[in-house]
Amino acid sequence: MNYKDYTRLFKRVSKEMWRRAEQAEKVARIYGISTFWYNKLLGATSLRERYHDGWWFQFYVYMDMKNKVLLEGDTPSLVRLGKAWYGGNWNQLLQNK
Repeated sequence: MNYKDYTRLFKRVSKEMWRRAEQAEKVARIYGISTFWYNKLLGATSLRERYHDGWWFQFYVYMDMKNKVLLEGDTPSLVRLGKAWYGGNWNQLLQNK
């Protein structure tokens, strides 16, 4: 691989990370999770910021949703949340809402 290939790969990965962060934001809103304190991460402009901030935004949504589900004692939702986080597909949480 040369530099151009790595650049192209990073652009693709950053775009996908950002798309997943946008999905996570939509899911959080639907599930009633407030993202106010880390919402500034959605203001990223550069590729590096989109990759980095996109990952952290998803992580914070995951942790907040996990805490909510654990407090409610909803084991099936905890399993679905884990699959969404580790599989990178937040949209599967929208199928049951």
